[in-house]
Amino acid sequence: MTTTNDKIRSVVLSALMVMSVFAGATAFAGSAAANHGADSAESLTTPNSYWDGEELTIDITNIYDDAVANDDTLELREWDGSDDGVGSRVTQIPLSEGTATLEEDGLDGQYVITTTGREPIVFDSEEGPFLYEDAGDVTGTYSESDAVFSFSEQEFNVTPDSVNVSSGSNSITDVEIDSNRGRYKINVSADGDLSANELYDAFYGELPGDADDPVSEDNIEKHSADDGSHSEAGTQSSIIISGASTDSVYSADFSEFETDEYELTYQVVDAAGEDTMDVNVSEAGDADVRLPNDVVSNERGDDIEFNVSFENTETADFQFGDTEANFVTRFRVTQGDDFETDNVTLTIETDEITDQNDPTEFINAEYGSVTAPGYDSSGDGDYYGVWTGGNIELENDDGSAVTDDKSTLGSAIAKGNYDLSAYLTDTADAYQDRADKTSINIAQRSTDAVDTWVIPDSGSPDDLDALLDKVNNSDTITSSGMLVVEVQASGIYGYIDDTGDFTGSDNNEVGHDADDYLENNGKNGVFVNVTQDDAGPNAVSSQYYATAAQQYYEDAENNTFYLTFDTSSMGNGDGLVTGNSYTANFSVLEEYNAFTDDNEEVSSEFNYEEQDVELSNLNDDDELMLPNSENATIEGTSNLPPGTEVDVEVESSGNYWSDNPELDADGEFSTNFDLTELENGTEVDVTASAGSAEHEVSATIMSDYEQDGGEDETTTEETTEETTEETTEETTEETTEETTEETTEETTEETTEATETTEGDGGDGGIPGFGMAVSLVALIAAALLAVRRSN
Repeated sequence: MTTTNDKIRSVVLSALMVMSVFAGATAFAGSAAANHGADSAESLTTPNSYWDGEELTIDITNIYDDAVANDDTLELREWDGSDDGVGSRVTQIPLSEGTATLEEDGLDGQYVITTTGREPIVFDSEEGPFLYEDAGDVTGTYSESDAVFSFSEQEFNVTPDSVNVSSGSNSITDVEIDSNRGRYKINVSADGDLSANELYDAFYGELPGDADDPVSEDNIEKHSADDGSHSEAGTQSSIIISGASTDSVYSADFSEFETDEYELTYQVVDAAGEDTMDVNVSEAGDADVRLPNDVVSNERGDDIEFNVSFENTETADFQFGDTEANFVTRFRVTQGDDFETDNVTLTIETDEITDQNDPTEFINAEYGSVTAPGYDSSGDGDYYGVWTGGNIELENDDGSAVTDDKSTLGSAIAKGNYDLSAYLTDTADAYQDRADKTSINIAQRSTDAVDTWVIPDSGSPDDLDALLDKVNNSDTITSSGMLVVEVQASGIYGYIDDTGDFTGSDNNEVGHDADDYLENNGKNGVFVNVTQDDAGPNAVSSQYYATAAQQYYEDAENNTFYLTFDTSSMGNGDGLVTGNSYTANFSVLEEYNAFTDDNEEVSSEFNYEEQDVELSNLNDDDELMLPNSENATIEGTSNLPPGTEVDVEVESSGNYWSDNPELDADGEFSTNFDLTELENGTEVDVTASAGSAEHEVSATIMSDYEQDGGEDETTTEETTEETTEETTEETTEETTEETTEETTEETTEETTEATETTEGDGGDGGIPGFGMAVSLVALIAAALLAVRRSN
């Protein structure tokens, strides 16, 4: 039965709770209020869990058996593993009229409310509060843990930490809230520097159209009345956002704040979570849009790509074409919010312009978007669209255009120069305030050359860079190798992206089956063929199309593409035939291609040979002679691609040497071995293998063998010889005649000889067959003969 005293206590308690909303309940020294909104504190019940900083109302006015007086002091204690579970005291709680407000920060763990005598109090939601020691007298079954409640820290983080916006720019900031709590409210304020109305409009007002996550009307309210003036800091104006969760995102436009620096504080209404954000609103500079200074150019059928720079604006209108070119298209570009760049990359796909009256079908943007607002497919007063033909009228007052001819381009866009103009969108009249202008040059496409290359490894590389690191130019392709067909051509990269995009017939079918293939596949008359040159009498030459290629590699910037073919399995799997020559052909047929005016064709021939490797320097008996030196050289050649490794092995009884030289650009290889431990006359086997080719020969070790091209020691000898010989001969002969003969002979000889001698059984040098010793003998003999004759 409810007594009169109980009723009075209830009325008093209700009045206290209402008053606490406006005046605040009794708080403890050193604690921080966590109630940042208009909500009342929650009544403590046990067992239960709460977030650190939550305000809890403690009410013992109806405690069982009046165990605690209304003006007593209670205690908040930790709950630990001691005998009775009651641990250290956190704080004391003085009661006023039987109630108090607990608003401690920094709590994390399990706690109990006790009397000053350490007696736990159970705050049962149905039975009301009672001392645990009286639990036996209260209806129900209780344990000590029924007096326990817990606090957990609420993780709360707001990003970004700082925001810079230009005044009036209508820029959207995505405010991201991360927390470990499922549902809660947030108070947003600026320390009195912003009114509740200003904050309300920033999160919920007339936000720009690209605001993806505005706060819903039901989840936002102004915390204090606002008449345009700011309240005192203690009762500052703020907004309350409801329904926040673990990962909420809210779109906000801070650009309508007056130019200044602000600190926005985000506080969890009923807990201790709090974070701040710096917002800097600066004066907006002049809006501008910049196009490339130089002419932007590419060929018909290729993509035209260029950058557009935005300054202090996010949108701009563009006009591509002009009345003189009988082609005009208009479109709008909007910067993307998710990219840290002021540039938007625009791409005009020239191969897609045909039969389009919507510019978004052939113009796209990276780091932004292309739209055609107001586009009307009926062609009646289009604002943004495509207009072609004669007598195009551009009505600048509203940005529309009309023509008395076709509203779409019925064929590929013609080569020539086209104006591209950018206009600011914040002017009164469309297409009046031109910001910049450049020229787009659409050139005629070309077919330039075909070349063949070879890869030393099997299989196609992963990408273009890996391919270019491995290929070698060659007009000889070996069996089981990878053929690379390089084509230099422009004006095809808008519609050729893979092997399946080429026009062609089934593998091994002869000729261009273009009519049937184009009718069924809608291709563009671009062919790649590898054709056998001469199959022989009454035989059909094999022909392979791009569909037989393993992979396509595009280098559109350099107007080049590559196709790789596995020569061992091309076509139906039989592959190319060794001993034959083939022609790689690239052609574009004018009948089926919209971007060329004539049939164009280029080709390149190559031979297909069995893999071969041969050792060099063999004698007439196909044997190899090797010296037992430190640098015994083994050389050879191969028709495999440069860079291919050749396994060279030397083997004799109980001895083995090996090395792996690579083929150079001339298809040659060379390696050296130290064979000094082999005796003269030892026979060894020498093997060279590369790919599927192998060459094995016998070799003999010769200690005095001079090896051409080896690395034996070389001696250079320079000799200077100077000889002076003076001979005076006087002979007196007494006969019927007296003859006096005086001969003076002076010979000066200076000889400089530079002789390169290879160690071994070399000759004496000099003139072959006429050495120095023989010369001296000849001179003495001549002198004696002269004396004899004179006698």
